[in-house]
Amino acid sequence: MSKKVLNAFILLVTGVCLGTTGASAKQGSFGFLDPIDQQPYAWEPESSASSGEAQDPIEVSLRQYHQEFTRDGKISIYIGYGHEAWFPERAAQIFEMLKILGGHYGLTLTDWRRSEDGSIITFRDAGKALFYEITIEGDRNRFINAFATHEIVMYHGHSRNGKGPAFGAFENYFRMGRKHPSLEVDTRNIYFRNEPMLKTKRYPPLMMTFLGQTFLYQYRGQKHKKSKLPHTSFTKNIPGMDKDFMRTRFLPGKQFFYFYSCKNRKYWRDSIRSLFPDLNHKMVFGTFEDAFGGTKPEALMIMSVVRQLQNSGEVLELLNASKDCENCFTNY
Repeated sequence: MSKKVLNAFILLVTGVCLGTTGASAKQGSFGFLDPIDQQPYAWEPESSASSGEAQDPIEVSLRQYHQEFTRDGKISIYIGYGHEAWFPERAAQIFEMLKILGGHYGLTLTDWRRSEDGSIITFRDAGKALFYEITIEGDRNRFINAFATHEIVMYHGHSRNGKGPAFGAFENYFRMGRKHPSLEVDTRNIYFRNEPMLKTKRYPPLMMTFLGQTFLYQYRGQKHKKSKLPHTSFTKNIPGMDKDFMRTRFLPGKQFFYFYSCKNRKYWRDSIRSLFPDLNHKMVFGTFEDAFGGTKPEALMIMSVVRQLQNSGEVLELLNASKDCENCFTNY
């Protein structure tokens, strides 16, 4: 969609939505966002068998979360888009969707701005004297650091069959699950250069030189078909499981985590809840089945925070109303 057409559409739909408040709007009436929610290429979710799980949401009051988030007058939100899910237009789409949704719900959202590079969105809720800052990126390390600096941390991308979020390439994992004791990576991968090598009895270390540096590797290509390494890779096996998650720093207070990736409740719930067993401390909105690639769910998740929805069931109803997946959202 060209910028000219997009702007014309936004003017049209904003005019329609400004007269529609939350009280009169149907929860699932978000088709007006579809023309904005355009992906530059098709990306396929990791196809896998059904989790065999029910949605089984947990009803939790969010009142104390919102009280804490709004205490200092500023709410910080971080969205990390993973490999194949990230493209620069994501930020522009969220920016326009939020403005339209603000009108849809009759909110007094003003002073809309985007940073020069487009990665940061800010606006104010004049009615509640709140300032919002949303950072949207596709970088692994910045995503990790966001847990220590933002009240709401969001991820959209692949689950990598439980290995963890991945950024920029399939092997750039943020190791988060407990399904895979070891992972195959290219020994030159900057994120894992200093990781210990596993399975050395089966695959004795070999030596190679690349750009004047010496590296140890075990074989070329991959032994596990879901590693998605090219045949040219100089591969080593490193520890998997939830090693990165367990050494991540988090804000001491309350946080929302949002994961839009395939079956992440099945993959990541145990890791998260082993660190944060209290549902009134860290709340996770994620999926129990396969997920897809639209931008609407992120915009709706942010809008649930702006509207200060008071219980987790309302947030899930809103996320599933996006119709981006088949009622795949749950909480845990």
